[in-house]
Amino acid sequence: GALFSIHKEDNLIETYSKISGLNDNNIHFIKYSEQNNILFIAYKNSNIDLLSEDENIYNISDLYRKNMSGSKKINDVCFTKDFAFLACDFGITVLNIKKLEFAETYILNNSGNNDVILNIVNIDDNIYALSKDNILIGNTKSNLLNYQNWQNLPNPDKTKQNLKMVINNGIIYLLKENNTLYQYKNQEWKQYKTNIKNISVSNNILFITDIENNLSMNNK
Repeated sequence: GALFSIHKEDNLIETYSKISGLNDNNIHFIKYSEQNNILFIAYKNSNIDLLSEDENIYNISDLYRKNMSGSKKINDVCFTKDFAFLACDFGITVLNIKKLEFAETYILNNSGNNDVILNIVNIDDNIYALSKDNILIGNTKSNLLNYQNWQNLPNPDKTKQNLKMVINNGIIYLLKENNTLYQYKNQEWKQYKTNIKNISVSNNILFITDIENNLSMNNK
């Protein structure tokens, strides 16, 4: 739950904590927005800090302070323009990064009971949200407050739960609980690799870790 950085030129290590200006403890995950030059910091209690390029820290505690009956856990975030789309245990909520305030929360079905959203990624104006059993698509140019504007993407092997989804070079990669990695290309799913434990993307490179902890990289 701690945070530190390593300077690339001199290997200087700097630690970040409440002593240095962070607003909470027990960091759950971090993600960087190149467009906004901020580091998104999510804590286990759903408190949020934004660490800017000049190392100013902006706290957004609305979700942390909100009274809710269920879990408020933040599982993932993606960025488009001035907005951060948060994948949460209660669905999706949108943070206006410039105004430092929440803009909208989406109900993704007509029951009013949202699935836990595990991952959220975007290609241009399309937002892809992953739950254990579904992959939802919403276009930010439409009214996403209306659940009917969210569409279901076909899900390969519905007998196995979804674990993780990433997008690289316009291609969707989906990891299922049977350690099988699928690729969505040209409007269809194809089995891509087996015995896979984890996937991630950085600098347009897909990093794939198999169950024996071997790492491979693919930039296509």
